[in-house]
Amino acid sequence: MDIKDIDLLLKSFKWHVKSYYSCSSKLLEINDLLQGGAKSPRFKDRNEAKYQKGTVIYTNNIPELLDEEEKTNKELKFHKFAIDKVHTLILNITFDDLKLIEKYYWYGMTHQKIADQMCLDVSVITKKINKIISNLHSCAMKIRL
Repeated sequence: MDIKDIDLLLKSFKWHVKSYYSCSSKLLEINDLLQGGAKSPRFKDRNEAKYQKGTVIYTNNIPELLDEEEKTNKELKFHKFAIDKVHTLILNITFDDLKLIEKYYWYGMTHQKIADQMCLDVSVITKKINKIISNLHSCAMKIRL
């Protein structure tokens, strides 16, 4: 794993977390549909439903739902794997380094904003972040991520 890979992994961490939660909620919805939790409204005729405002005709196609569940499970595992990678890496850094990385990667703060907030020079922040990433790289090489 290269330093650029670690940088990319940290940059995409927030997206992976959000996608993980959206996949989880999607799986819950699919599970509810598969267990019969959502029912379609009763109509004598499909044309009758066209004229009613706000009525959605549900078509619970079991094979499609099972395929969607399988795809969502694969996507969930993909995001979980990426989250676990980052978690394994950040276990090896100090709390102060973690806070700095969090400000830069999670909250998207620039080096200048972090420097202003910490009352330091921008070059110091840049060096600290680069040092943390190189430490993460050496940890990744040790544990062979």
